[in-house]
Parts: sequence; C-alpha cells; structure tokens
Amino acid sequence: MQAALHEFLGEGLVTLPDGVRHAEARAVLDPGFRAEFVKGMLPTMAAVAQELVDTMLFKAGAGHAKDVEVEELCRRATLDVLGRTAFRFDFQALAVARGASQGVELAAEAAQNGSLSGSAPRYADAVTLWDAVLGPAMLIAFDMKAVPHFVFPGYAGYQEGLRTFNQLVKTMITKRRAEGLHDGSKDLLTVMLQAQQQGNSLMTDKHISPDAFMPFSTGGRACIGRYMAVLEAQVVLAVLLQRLELSPPKGGAPEVSVKQAFTLKSSQGVPVSVKPLA
Repeated sequence: MQAALHEFLGEGLVTLPDGVRHAEARAVLDPGFRAEFVKGMLPTMAAVAQELVDTMLFKAGAGHAKDVEVEELCRRATLDVLGRTAFRFDFQALAVARGASQGVELAAEAAQNGSLSGSAPRYADAVTLWDAVLGPAMLIAFDMKAVPHFVFPGYAGYQEGLRTFNQLVKTMITKRRAEGLHDGSKDLLTVMLQAQQQGNSLMTDKHISPDAFMPFSTGGRACIGRYMAVLEAQVVLAVLLQRLELSPPKGGAPEVSVKQAFTLKSSQGVPVSVKPLA
C-alpha cells in the first residue's frame, strides 16, 4: 500500500515512512505554517468567504430560499484559500462553479506536446481533476496486485487526470519562478522553492504538489496545516452567518452519512436552503 500511495501522492509527508526524513521535510515546511504567517491569511480567507456567499446565491437564484449543495462549494473555497495563501496561485475553483472561468490555463502545453503554436489553450479545474482520480486511486492504494489496474472503473480517467495534475503543478511552479523568489515571502511554495534552490534534496518538483498532503493526525505527524484549517473554518462560518439565512432543505434535514476517501466526506452531499439576509 505504501508503494501505491507513493506513486499517487509523490514523496510528500504522508508517504515518508522514515521518521528522520519526515522530520527534516516538516522542518523545511514549518515556516509556511507558523501562527504569525497564518494570521496574515485572514484577509484572503474573508475575501474567499465572500466569494463563497456570492456563489451560493448564484446557485440559489433570485426569489425565495433555494436548496444549494454546499459541500462541493466549500471544497472549492478551501482550494481557493490554499492556492492564494500557500501558493500565491489562483485555482479559480469558485469561479468555475459560477461559470465565470474554465479553470487554470495550463502553461506551455502546446509547445511541450509538439503541437502547433496556434493551438487553443487547455484549461484545468483542480476539483474536477481530483474527483476523477480519487476513486481509482483508493483502489490502487490497496495495492491489489492480483487485479490489473486497467480493469478498475475510471482507470483511463485516472491516468489522464494525473497527467493533467502534473501539468497544473508545472504551471504553478513556472509562474512562481518567473515572478522570482524573495526572502520576505513566506508562503509555502516560496519556502519549498527556496529550499530547493539552496540544494535541499527533500524538495524536488515532484514533492511540490497540491495533492502531496498529510491528513489530520496527532503527535510528530500531526497535520501541519491544522491551525490554518481551523482558522479558515471560523472565518468562513462568520461571513456566511453575516450574509445568509441558512436552514434545512425542503422536505427536512436529510441524514448525512459520511464515507472515507483520503479525507471524510458525505456520501450523498450536504444540501442547505439558502437565502440572503434582509
């Protein structure tokens, strides 16, 4: 299973079995998650929360309260916060949900594939990509050697999703390198690229990936971003309650059941009735 996770996630914190190397990698990343830096993310968190409200109202439409599926929108808001704060990169996840964006334009795709210079640009929605690879990835993670991977449902989409994810990560890294690395910048991507620039073998481009993550835990492997996640949840909830009246969906509150993916998520979504506060 460890080998399969390594193939999917790269050599991130979740896949480093060696305690010493894990501690070294965590020490490199720690500056990007210190309390003083995370508190500086508050304006961005609030701005994304306002955008989340706008997206929920867009989905609800005009008039009386309407039911809105909020789980995916909250996932998109989280990605936008993470991108703009930790990577100084806009994934445009909520904009995609409103139909205001096609996603991230992938850099140099035509040139790398030997296509004509006039080829139309390719775009990627990170949330859709993640959903495409997650199901097959969970099966592959169990390392079922007796079953060929190509027979898993969605395996072709999984392979294409991983290729596009890699291109998305390259786009993000290329953009940052073009902007230049500054000592005063303490966002996570800058910290990792500076460590790589200084010859740290723990930080190759393979490690610098939005899906190379570590789930919530305790002890030496406790989630490095837990403080950031809790603070974001508080900010988003405060903004939602300031602007929206939230109530159970029509027909009453459904029973919300959860399923285990790489993180817990609802198995049937989380509908909420939404209308703006007067």
